[in-house]
Amino acid sequence: GPALSPFNAFLLLSGIETLPLRMQRHCDNALAVARFLQSHPAVAWVSYPGLETDRYHQLARRYTPNGAGAVFTLGLKGGY
Repeated sequence: GPALSPFNAFLLLSGIETLPLRMQRHCDNALAVARFLQSHPAVAWVSYPGLETDRYHQLARRYTPNGAGAVFTLGLKGGY
């Protein structure tokens, strides 16, 4: 039947072992970018639960204590 080759198994295991570290870095980077964009003059609004000003911040702290994910949205002043 189907089986992984030894090298593919090694790559899969390496990816799984480093997944928590990589996800924490994604969350940290998303928060840094969201904070930067929040203070940028060309940005009207930023929606990211990791920001203290976001309406879902308390829920994000409860359900995702290690980071609010790596996805955020923003709106530009004057539209796009």
